[in-house]
Amino acid sequence: MIRQLLLVTVLALSTKIDAFTPQTHHVNFRGVLFNNHQSTILFESPNNENQNESGSNEEADRLREKAELRNRLRKMRETLRDTPRDPTPAVDPAYLKKCEDKAFLLSKSEKTHGEHCFRRRKYPEMYSEAKMKIESKYGAKIGSGTTHHYLEAAGFPDAEPLGAMSLIQSESLQKWKWERTAYPEYAAATKYGALILAVKPKFFQRWAVSCLCRKEVEGIPTGRLFAYIEHQEDDEGGRQGYIVHIDTQNREGATTVANGKGYVLWYSGSYYRGDIKNNKMHGQGASMYANLDVYYGEYKDDKRHGQGTYKYSAGGDVYRGEWKDDKRHGQGTYTYHDGDVYKGEYKDDNIILGQGTYTCSGDVVKLLWKDVRDAGQGTN
Repeated sequence: MIRQLLLVTVLALSTKIDAFTPQTHHVNFRGVLFNNHQSTILFESPNNENQNESGSNEEADRLREKAELRNRLRKMRETLRDTPRDPTPAVDPAYLKKCEDKAFLLSKSEKTHGEHCFRRRKYPEMYSEAKMKIESKYGAKIGSGTTHHYLEAAGFPDAEPLGAMSLIQSESLQKWKWERTAYPEYAAATKYGALILAVKPKFFQRWAVSCLCRKEVEGIPTGRLFAYIEHQEDDEGGRQGYIVHIDTQNREGATTVANGKGYVLWYSGSYYRGDIKNNKMHGQGASMYANLDVYYGEYKDDKRHGQGTYKYSAGGDVYRGEWKDDKRHGQGTYTYHDGDVYKGEYKDDNIILGQGTYTCSGDVVKLLWKDVRDAGQGTN
């Protein structure tokens, strides 16, 4: 209750400050200096010596009052910041009861956050279509690994429609952005938990890198947060939707299928599409990392292994060559963003002593020493 009163007061003061806009130019306002104890207003001399002195005094009074209000607002915000937050926000009993009959509580889409989780114009249509598929047409297949463990134990109907209105939306739950909402409590009341209706992995990545979207699901326990992803025609099983478990604690990847071509998603927003063997990345595939680095090539037992290309988003450097156990190892070519090129041998991510060559501004130099230039490292 105290926090609510403080919030209302802060908003009222902010609105009142906005109303103090200068209507004349008798006084040139330079600015307001704030410190922890007082506010000081600085003025310049009037431009016109014949201006009305009473007008100047009136404008000065307005500016002083505005400064006082700002100072009060600052103190109120400090008090609000230091006031303990309620660890258990109020739960609406009616809404909680409504959630008990639902399969999933959906994480917010692009219309409910100031910071959009999903930005593309086509996403709202895709969102509605996916919701209809799950509820009324095809349902969704249970993903492999931990997903299968959690959903099967909860009695999730694999590849069967969940029923009309079985997915409840959360638009009405957003409160002040710095307060925790009762979203985890509502998600806990549903049959299976919270669902990110991403459809495509790139939309899931946008959700994952949004602070507001991730903040909303804080407090969701392991085994209760999932994402919906659709396979393409050339993926294992053809075009159909999968629900995968998103591990917020151990940060383990979630696979759509145990074997074949499919997807792996991580809570960070990184994702993989390619060959999977025994729930591990194995064979040909491509990864888009949360930092926007990209790798495409060969994998073995969840690691980059064999021939592959890694593009670094920071700077634009590119490495093409051999990999071993997630490290550059063997013959490779590293092209720097400025056009310089190193061609030679790597060992455990480092340039090694050998007959490598370094091309700089068209000049080719043979290298016979170790660690000539740091080429960076990949990320998982």
